[in-house]
Amino acid sequence: MALYTHIATLPRQRGLAMTLLFTTAGALLFVLLTQVKLSLMPLTPVPFTGSVLAVLLLGGLLGPRLAPAAVAQYLVLGLVGLPVFAGFTGGIGSLPVFTGGYLLAFVPAALLYGALYDRFAGGAYAPRAAAALAAGAAAVLVIHLGGWAWLVGVLHYPPGAALAQGVLPFIPIDAGKVVLAAATVALWPRKAC
Repeated sequence: MALYTHIATLPRQRGLAMTLLFTTAGALLFVLLTQVKLSLMPLTPVPFTGSVLAVLLLGGLLGPRLAPAAVAQYLVLGLVGLPVFAGFTGGIGSLPVFTGGYLLAFVPAALLYGALYDRFAGGAYAPRAAAALAAGAAAVLVIHLGGWAWLVGVLHYPPGAALAQGVLPFIPIDAGKVVLAAATVALWPRKAC
């Protein structure tokens, strides 16, 4: 049985314990990738982290049911104070004020990625990679819209400034994350070999 097919059927086969195992493993992957952080303050107050890559990988590997749960678990652990956010920080006070919209968009982005990939991935590598690329682009769009909306609606940035500082600097690096995630996710066939 293929990895994804096996993971997707575990909650039905083994119940809550296996679901928690896979969502916790996903949250741990999220913690590890979030520690990859690059600050480009002159361009944007929002830091570059591996969080978007984590959302994409989880969406493709865990699917539309488990990926959002893993991302939500990561967020809850961080918000209650465990050191899971970038720089091994935790708690609401440890988050840069600029990241709220991105964080809120992670759960729906993981859900969207998983649902689109489930719907359109074919049997061979190329169709799976194409589906993963499209799902990744859609998920990144959701994340960028969430970040942009937060900057405009909560922090009162002018819409153009929010676009220039909260979206545009991230497009090239997030495009690379989409490609990397697609290449990784497409390695696992959907059906038994």
